[in-house]
Amino acid sequence: MKVLKWVAIVLGGLVTVIVLVALVLGVRGSRLLERPAGHPYPSVTAAADSASVARGRHLVTAIMPCIACHGQDLGGDVMIESGFFGTVTAPNLTSGKGGLGGQLTDAAIARSIRHAVDSAGEPLVIMPFFPNLSDRDLAALVAYIRALPPVDRELPATAVGPAVKVMIGTGAVPLLEALLPGHDEQPEPDGQPVADASHGRYIARIAYCSFCHGKDLNGGISGAGQSRPSSNITPEGLKGWTEDDFIRAMRTGIRPNKTPIDTTMPWRQYAGMDTTELRALWQYLQTVPAKPYRQ
Repeated sequence: MKVLKWVAIVLGGLVTVIVLVALVLGVRGSRLLERPAGHPYPSVTAAADSASVARGRHLVTAIMPCIACHGQDLGGDVMIESGFFGTVTAPNLTSGKGGLGGQLTDAAIARSIRHAVDSAGEPLVIMPFFPNLSDRDLAALVAYIRALPPVDRELPATAVGPAVKVMIGTGAVPLLEALLPGHDEQPEPDGQPVADASHGRYIARIAYCSFCHGKDLNGGISGAGQSRPSSNITPEGLKGWTEDDFIRAMRTGIRPNKTPIDTTMPWRQYAGMDTTELRALWQYLQTVPAKPYRQ
């Protein structure tokens, strides 16, 4: 009986410690959610010409991860809805009912894209930041958002639950990218796309390849909420592939060995890249350090 009593005391103590730690982390997470990130407004104004709108559409539909959260029509979606995790919403970006497109200034939209903050300058949850996005491409994105057909879709506001607050408080899962380092990076210079490694690195970054494939691009489980392991896309993982193999795989979803690529990998979206962009991406992937698959 004494042994059971001591076991109960120890377990009770552990539970108490765990609860206290969770409370502390939850409070820290709450404070981080409300902490202004202090990022400046980019000096970018939406272009109104059709070429800029077309470029913005291409970035959204073929390269960047916008539609993964905001939907094909950018009318928004509820990403998480659970009492323990709370509600996390990717907002409606159009000018329709419930949309932000008619409420935000060009500068506010540009700042949200580049620095992952809301109109008050506070961190957005599960929103990537793109400090290297060129000014021309940023202006094209704003132009495309302005040109979107209105979608009437009213969504609940993001209100994270205790589990997400604890995750934010630990800092182990980067749910608030507005608070990560790197926001002072200079945007890429405006220029014409060319099929070289430099442009391929730009595409890889704005396509957010590292979210799933990891910072070293050698695969495994990487991003928050990622349920399936991703492939190693360093030269080690793509050993035996040719440039034509890579372009064909990105456009058909079939590897050189005839196995299908899981649709968790948005190859159908990336199939919309033009040949110059896919060749540039291949050239870049050939320059990253070869790494074994990350377990």
